[in-house]
Amino acid sequence: MREVRLWERIMGAEPDYSEYAHLIRPLEDATSMLSHGTGCLETLHFAGPAQGLTVKAVEEWGIRTDLSAIKKLILECNVPPPVLGRLTGCCFSSLTVLSLELRIEPYHHYSTPPTDDTSKSAANFLCSIPPLAALKLSGELDYHRLRDVVRYHGQNLRNEHEVAAYSSIGNIRTLQSLALTLDASDYLSMRGNGHSEDYLAEPKAHFDDFGREDANLEEYNASHDPRKGHIMDMFANAALDKKLAQSIYSVLMEARPARSLALDTIELQSDGCGDFGTDFIPPAVALVANEIQHRWLFRRTYGPQSSAFDVSELEHTNRLATWDESTAGILDNESDEVSKDDLDGRIEPIFRRLWPAKAGGSVWHEDWHGFELAK
Repeated sequence: MREVRLWERIMGAEPDYSEYAHLIRPLEDATSMLSHGTGCLETLHFAGPAQGLTVKAVEEWGIRTDLSAIKKLILECNVPPPVLGRLTGCCFSSLTVLSLELRIEPYHHYSTPPTDDTSKSAANFLCSIPPLAALKLSGELDYHRLRDVVRYHGQNLRNEHEVAAYSSIGNIRTLQSLALTLDASDYLSMRGNGHSEDYLAEPKAHFDDFGREDANLEEYNASHDPRKGHIMDMFANAALDKKLAQSIYSVLMEARPARSLALDTIELQSDGCGDFGTDFIPPAVALVANEIQHRWLFRRTYGPQSSAFDVSELEHTNRLATWDESTAGILDNESDEVSKDDLDGRIEPIFRRLWPAKAGGSVWHEDWHGFELAK
């Protein structure tokens, strides 16, 4: 069995499953046999009144099937905070598609604000699972919690959602000029009310053992210190070479609708690498950021019979200060024209995890590249 759907049409009253008894009893017999082994569902779809969606039900799911194998989870009923809390403790390592319905409890007295346990519980659950390929949220969720969720799942490497975003922009019929900044900053990971174990920021769900290790960048002086995975994510999201810029340009232009105005200029720039919302970016990180963050301009040129786009690189608007060991000081990057061939010992293994050295020997600033858009 790979898929189970539980659906009840009657809303409001206690659900009556008597008409499904001939279907449910064999299923109960089958699941009772799972006590000697665990099922392996890939899709679980629950719809109808929320009375049946309880903490006990979730615990039963964990007994009867391997939750880490579920790829698609659809909960089309109001999911209460206790259930969200129990789901947070489950391992959904294979989950790629999720649908949730949420509801914040209304005011009971005008003199007291509503108790919003739903938003916090939902955000905790949604940020405990791997970045999703598809997420549908229905109902209500506090704006700040929603922002955290969107930022968390939006930090997955280049994916179909990013391509869809570019297509949506390109589909604006009246668009004639576009300046787009790909922001790699992360203002959430280092934030917290206290220190976690070893003063490290919480690891993200997609971090492997290497990504969970301490990046040893205490210079950030934030409430938490970053892990290697946090730095890797920033490098990957900030890397904008000419090939990737051309791919983004192609998506934008292919999405142009018929009879739209001419889109004459497209400027693409990546920024925010190393920025965790603190006042200081370690020079070891800034050195890489200056190398991989670029600014590209696509400009339409008109000829006698047709038009075309020329592409050129512009000076980046946010060059960062880097450390120069020979002078033991901060140098203005305008005068630091030659990139150092040696990375900081803390940064090199993180960089090489993304961009291994080329055969025959190479220097780091010749090895990086942008990551392709999803097909």
